[in-house]
Amino acid sequence: MLELHRKHGPFVRIAHDEVSVGHPDGIRKVLLAPNPKSPWYKLMAFPDWRFQSPLSTIEPKEKNERARWLASGFSTTNVINTENNMDRQISRLKNWIDKYAESGESMELDKFLTYCTFDVLGEVMFSKAFGFLDNGTDIGDTIAWSGMLNMIVTCGGYYRWLLNIILMNPIITTLAATPMGYLGELSQGALQERRDDPSDHPDVVNLWFVNHRKHPDRVSFRDIQGANATVIGAGSDTISCAAQSFIYHLLRHPEKLQKARDEIDYYRNTEGACYGRVISFTDAQKLTYVNACIKEGIRVFTPVQWQLARQAAKGGVTIGDQTFPEGTLLSVNPHVMHHNLEIWGEDADEFRPERWLEEENTSREKYFIPWSAGFASCPGQNVAKMEMPKLIATLLRDYDFRQVNEGQEWSYEATFGLLPYNWPVYVKKTAHYDV
Repeated sequence: MLELHRKHGPFVRIAHDEVSVGHPDGIRKVLLAPNPKSPWYKLMAFPDWRFQSPLSTIEPKEKNERARWLASGFSTTNVINTENNMDRQISRLKNWIDKYAESGESMELDKFLTYCTFDVLGEVMFSKAFGFLDNGTDIGDTIAWSGMLNMIVTCGGYYRWLLNIILMNPIITTLAATPMGYLGELSQGALQERRDDPSDHPDVVNLWFVNHRKHPDRVSFRDIQGANATVIGAGSDTISCAAQSFIYHLLRHPEKLQKARDEIDYYRNTEGACYGRVISFTDAQKLTYVNACIKEGIRVFTPVQWQLARQAAKGGVTIGDQTFPEGTLLSVNPHVMHHNLEIWGEDADEFRPERWLEEENTSREKYFIPWSAGFASCPGQNVAKMEMPKLIATLLRDYDFRQVNEGQEWSYEATFGLLPYNWPVYVKKTAHYDV
């Protein structure tokens, strides 16, 4: 997509009824405007086509109404209440890294970061980890299957009738045989337990059930099931990808890696911050340069690569000198926007965290869309914004990573999102390792 835009300009027709928009005004005119979502999103009904979720609802007003009663679960205040849950799983990840540091064996860090982010998401959602860090394995090839599920979702949105026949139909729902496999069984089982147990828990679904009990006509159990399935399906690979990008790119820029470490040391020495087995969110927020590195890792290697299509609303949409008639699908690819030379400069393809600390950054922020933008933006982005600084700052403080094959480029699969792999590392504890 990036090559197409650099060859043909800000507008590229990628289907008979869809145009990819790389124009800087595309975010404001397509994503932030009240344009209905593409019919592709209807795929996100769960557990079958009869039950619409906020993600599958394409009309802005209706989608906002569906999401309003579930949004409180992902409020900043509520997500902060789950910090101890996050810390449990990040600490367990450290236990595994410690074993590799002591043995001297190479570690597939990509897999363990994904195990951790899945278990953290389970804790945040319903105070129950999925168990990947118990034995450090992919239970039932669940994560491996998620890559295939990504492909099915990516293609299936264009052939919903076929997917409804095979997977998303009332028969499959009755048999409780969701395509999410182990993750679906465990998460839906946890929801059923919570439905029968009204006691308070510091997690997202607690507030969902509070609203469900107060307003069962507005928030049904099916609504909760659908929202939960959407978050579980999309929320872990993306955070793992962002964490991997941070480490991978800093290993290629030792001077930036040292600068990020020096910042952590500065706050330890001057403010007594960044101590403890897992760095607190409060302390992680202070790390200006570290957070710039996190954002830059996401910018150059955006976890969600899919076209975020909308339908041109009544009267059409004008972007730059082009007007698109009502009903035209207009999509904004985050990777294309994040590598736009007009926005980011001639070094847009380079990993340069300093760009986030420059005066021009204020005007650039509106073009940073890893969670999309507008009424269809990612509902769980507050979880990512809290987990990533804590996880990444802790790993940066406590460990030295070195690729087994120094200079080897990683591999990755690109479907709905990016799934990097094949960059094993050796690991050592740093002098500032905190137990």
